[in-house]
Amino acid sequence: MTAMNPTFKAAPAQRRRGRLQLLLILAVVIGPMLLASAMYRFGFWVPETRTYDGALVATGQGRCHRAGGCRAALGIAGHRTAGLR
Repeated sequence: MTAMNPTFKAAPAQRRRGRLQLLLILAVVIGPMLLASAMYRFGFWVPETRTYDGALVATGQGRCHRAGGCRAALGIAGHRTAGLR
């Protein structure tokens, strides 16, 4: 009787290698997420103090205020210029 799925005919060494690759990929993808969740939940590796030595680059105003109006900053064509009537 022949197998419908050729992966079942794989040698045990090849299966072991495939399982190891799968476990390594899962560890690389899920490991950092689990570590970050544990750090947030249990509060380890968090700095005790924070320093803010940087200077502010902008005043906190939006793009419209700096450009002199939102019409110039957005660049959206009106319905007449787009060919719609």
